[in-house]
Amino acid sequence: MALKDCQDVQSQCSTSNSSGVYIIKPDGFEEPFEVFCNNDVGGGGWTVIQRRDSGAVNFDRSWSQYKDGFGFLSTEFWLGNEKLSYLTNQAHYELRVDIKLSNGASFYTTYRGFRIIDEWGQYQVTHIGELESNATGTPFTQCPTNMIYGTCSCKATCEDPNGQSGCNRDCLGTEGCTCPAGFLMQGATVSVRVDAGVSWQRPTWLYQ
Repeated sequence: MALKDCQDVQSQCSTSNSSGVYIIKPDGFEEPFEVFCNNDVGGGGWTVIQRRDSGAVNFDRSWSQYKDGFGFLSTEFWLGNEKLSYLTNQAHYELRVDIKLSNGASFYTTYRGFRIIDEWGQYQVTHIGELESNATGTPFTQCPTNMIYGTCSCKATCEDPNGQSGCNRDCLGTEGCTCPAGFLMQGATVSVRVDAGVSWQRPTWLYQ
Protein backbone atom coordinates (compact mmCIF):
# COMPACT_ATOMS: atom_id res chain seq x y z
CA MET A 1 0.00 0.00 0.00
CA ALA A 2 1.46 3.36 -1.07
CA LEU A 3 2.05 6.01 1.55
CA LYS A 4 0.20 9.16 0.48
CA ASP A 5 1.74 11.70 2.85
CA CYS A 6 3.72 12.05 6.06
CA GLN A 7 0.65 11.25 8.13
CA ASP A 8 0.64 7.82 6.51
CA VAL A 9 4.37 7.54 7.14
CA GLN A 10 3.87 8.33 10.81
CA SER A 11 1.01 5.88 11.30
CA GLN A 12 2.23 2.96 9.16
CA CYS A 13 6.04 2.96 9.32
CA SER A 14 7.90 1.53 12.29
CA THR A 15 10.75 4.03 11.74
CA SER A 16 8.46 7.04 11.42
CA ASN A 17 9.11 8.51 14.87
CA SER A 18 12.06 10.47 13.54
CA SER A 19 11.91 13.48 11.25
CA GLY A 20 13.63 12.80 7.95
CA VAL A 21 13.29 11.94 4.27
CA TYR A 22 10.63 9.40 3.26
CA ILE A 23 9.00 8.30 0.00
CA ILE A 24 5.31 8.98 -0.69
CA LYS A 25 2.93 8.74 -3.64
CA PRO A 26 -0.22 10.91 -3.52
CA ASP A 27 -3.36 9.66 -5.26
CA GLY A 28 -3.09 10.06 -9.03
CA PHE A 29 0.56 11.13 -9.11
CA GLU A 30 2.59 9.10 -11.60
CA GLU A 31 5.73 8.33 -9.62
CA PRO A 32 6.66 8.16 -5.92
CA PHE A 33 8.88 10.98 -4.69
CA GLU A 34 10.87 11.93 -1.63
CA VAL A 35 9.60 14.37 0.99
CA PHE A 36 10.87 15.60 4.32
CA CYS A 37 8.55 14.60 7.18
CA ASN A 38 8.60 16.72 10.33
CA ASN A 39 7.58 14.80 13.45
CA ASP A 40 8.97 17.33 15.90
CA VAL A 41 6.12 19.90 15.92
CA GLY A 42 2.36 19.83 16.27
CA GLY A 43 2.10 16.12 16.92
CA GLY A 44 4.16 15.19 13.86
CA GLY A 45 3.10 13.85 10.49
CA TRP A 46 3.81 17.12 8.66
CA THR A 47 4.82 16.97 4.98
CA VAL A 48 7.28 19.86 4.58
CA ILE A 49 6.68 21.80 1.36
CA GLN A 50 9.29 24.52 1.81
CA ARG A 51 12.29 25.23 3.97
CA ARG A 52 14.54 28.29 3.89
CA ASP A 53 17.44 28.93 6.20
CA SER A 54 20.88 30.10 5.12
CA GLY A 55 19.96 31.48 1.71
CA ALA A 56 22.24 28.99 -0.05
CA VAL A 57 19.45 28.03 -2.47
CA ASN A 58 18.17 30.70 -4.86
CA PHE A 59 14.36 31.01 -4.75
CA ASP A 60 14.21 33.51 -7.62
CA ARG A 61 13.07 30.84 -10.11
CA SER A 62 10.97 30.28 -13.22
CA TRP A 63 7.42 28.96 -13.42
CA SER A 64 8.62 25.53 -14.57
CA GLN A 65 11.08 25.28 -11.69
CA TYR A 66 8.37 26.08 -9.16
CA LYS A 67 6.17 23.51 -10.90
CA ASP A 68 8.74 20.72 -10.58
CA GLY A 69 10.39 21.79 -7.33
CA PHE A 70 14.02 22.57 -6.55
CA GLY A 71 16.65 22.59 -3.83
CA PHE A 72 17.69 19.89 -1.38
CA LEU A 73 15.42 18.22 1.17
CA SER A 74 18.25 18.20 3.69
CA THR A 75 18.68 21.98 3.57
CA GLU A 76 16.52 24.41 1.55
CA PHE A 77 13.88 23.54 -1.02
CA TRP A 78 10.50 24.06 -2.65
CA LEU A 79 8.64 20.75 -3.04
CA GLY A 80 6.92 21.67 -6.32
CA ASN A 81 3.50 23.01 -7.27
CA GLU A 82 2.48 19.93 -9.26
CA LYS A 83 3.20 17.67 -6.31
CA LEU A 84 1.39 20.10 -4.00
CA SER A 85 -1.69 20.04 -6.19
CA TYR A 86 -1.99 16.26 -6.07
CA LEU A 87 -1.05 16.14 -2.42
CA THR A 88 -3.55 18.70 -1.14
CA ASN A 89 -6.49 17.42 -3.17
CA GLN A 90 -6.50 13.86 -1.86
CA ALA A 91 -7.63 14.71 1.68
CA HIS A 92 -8.19 17.57 4.12
CA TYR A 93 -4.93 19.25 5.13
CA GLU A 94 -3.68 22.00 7.38
CA LEU A 95 -0.99 24.51 6.44
CA ARG A 96 1.53 25.32 9.15
CA VAL A 97 4.18 28.06 8.85
CA ASP A 98 7.06 27.97 11.32
CA ILE A 99 9.44 30.91 11.71
CA LYS A 100 12.59 30.86 13.83
CA LEU A 101 14.52 34.07 14.39
CA SER A 102 18.26 34.40 14.78
CA ASN A 103 17.79 35.16 18.49
CA GLY A 104 16.13 31.77 19.01
CA ALA A 105 12.54 33.01 19.22
CA SER A 106 10.07 30.92 17.24
CA PHE A 107 6.55 31.45 15.96
CA TYR A 108 4.00 29.39 14.10
CA THR A 109 0.75 29.94 12.26
CA THR A 110 -1.64 27.15 11.25
CA TYR A 111 -4.46 27.34 8.72
CA ARG A 112 -7.00 24.58 9.27
CA GLY A 113 -7.55 23.94 5.59
CA PHE A 114 -5.26 24.14 2.59
CA ARG A 115 -5.78 23.20 -1.05
CA ILE A 116 -4.06 24.09 -4.35
CA ILE A 117 -5.59 23.49 -7.78
CA ASP A 118 -3.71 22.30 -10.87
CA GLU A 119 -1.57 24.15 -13.40
CA TRP A 120 -4.58 24.88 -15.60
CA GLY A 121 -5.88 26.94 -12.67
CA GLN A 122 -2.44 28.54 -12.14
CA TYR A 123 -1.89 26.59 -8.90
CA GLN A 124 -4.14 28.96 -7.03
CA VAL A 125 -4.84 28.39 -3.36
CA THR A 126 -8.55 27.61 -3.40
CA HIS A 127 -9.09 26.94 0.27
CA ILE A 128 -7.56 28.41 3.41
CA GLY A 129 -9.15 27.52 6.73
CA GLU A 130 -9.31 29.16 10.14
CA LEU A 131 -6.18 30.67 11.63
CA GLU A 132 -4.36 29.55 14.76
CA SER A 133 -1.14 31.29 15.76
CA ASN A 134 1.21 32.08 18.63
CA ALA A 135 2.69 35.06 16.78
CA THR A 136 1.93 38.50 18.17
CA GLY A 137 1.33 41.72 16.25
CA THR A 138 0.62 41.47 12.54
CA PRO A 139 2.78 38.67 11.14
CA PHE A 140 0.65 38.01 8.09
CA THR A 141 -0.85 40.28 5.43
CA GLN A 142 -3.82 39.54 3.21
CA CYS A 143 -3.51 41.28 -0.15
CA PRO A 144 -6.85 42.81 -1.26
CA THR A 145 -8.68 40.63 -3.78
CA ASN A 146 -8.89 43.49 -6.29
CA MET A 147 -5.23 44.47 -5.99
CA ILE A 148 -3.61 45.08 -9.38
CA TYR A 149 -0.22 46.41 -8.36
CA GLY A 150 1.64 44.63 -5.59
CA THR A 151 1.90 46.84 -2.52
CA CYS A 152 2.19 44.38 0.37
CA SER A 153 5.85 43.43 0.10
CA CYS A 154 5.32 41.74 -3.26
CA LYS A 155 8.60 41.58 -5.13
CA ALA A 156 7.04 41.83 -8.60
CA THR A 157 4.23 44.04 -9.86
CA CYS A 158 1.05 42.43 -11.15
CA GLU A 159 -0.88 43.57 -14.19
CA ASP A 160 -3.95 42.32 -16.05
CA PRO A 161 -5.45 40.33 -13.14
CA ASN A 162 -8.20 38.86 -15.33
CA GLY A 163 -5.98 37.31 -18.00
CA GLN A 164 -2.60 35.89 -18.81
CA SER A 165 -1.34 38.39 -21.36
CA GLY A 166 2.02 39.92 -20.61
CA CYS A 167 3.11 37.21 -18.21
CA ASN A 168 6.63 35.94 -18.72
CA ARG A 169 6.70 32.76 -16.68
CA ASP A 170 10.45 32.45 -17.07
CA CYS A 171 10.99 35.63 -15.03
CA LEU A 172 8.57 34.64 -12.29
CA GLY A 173 9.63 36.32 -9.07
CA THR A 174 12.15 38.61 -10.75
CA GLU A 175 12.13 42.36 -10.15
CA GLY A 176 9.97 44.02 -12.80
CA CYS A 177 8.36 40.80 -14.00
CA THR A 178 4.66 41.19 -14.78
CA CYS A 179 2.31 38.34 -14.00
CA PRO A 180 -1.49 37.99 -13.70
CA ALA A 181 -2.96 37.92 -10.22
CA GLY A 182 -3.23 34.43 -8.85
CA PHE A 183 0.27 33.30 -9.70
CA LEU A 184 2.55 32.15 -6.92
CA MET A 185 5.58 34.43 -6.69
CA GLN A 186 8.62 34.14 -4.50
CA GLY A 187 11.45 36.57 -4.14
CA ALA A 188 14.61 36.63 -2.12
CA THR A 189 12.90 37.39 1.20
CA VAL A 190 9.12 37.32 0.79
CA SER A 191 6.63 34.81 -0.54
CA VAL A 192 3.16 35.89 -1.61
CA ARG A 193 0.41 34.87 -4.00
CA VAL A 194 -0.92 38.22 -5.13
CA ASP A 195 -4.69 38.84 -4.90
CA ALA A 196 -5.50 36.19 -2.31
CA GLY A 197 -2.21 35.23 -0.72
CA VAL A 198 -0.45 35.64 2.57
CA SER A 199 3.05 36.91 3.18
CA TRP A 200 5.15 36.69 6.30
CA GLN A 201 6.48 40.14 7.01
CA ARG A 202 9.95 40.96 8.26
CA PRO A 203 10.61 39.48 11.73
CA THR A 204 10.55 42.88 13.43
CA TRP A 205 6.81 43.03 12.72
CA LEU A 206 6.33 40.17 15.15
CA TYR A 207 7.10 42.44 18.06
CA GLN A 208 4.45 45.05 17.29
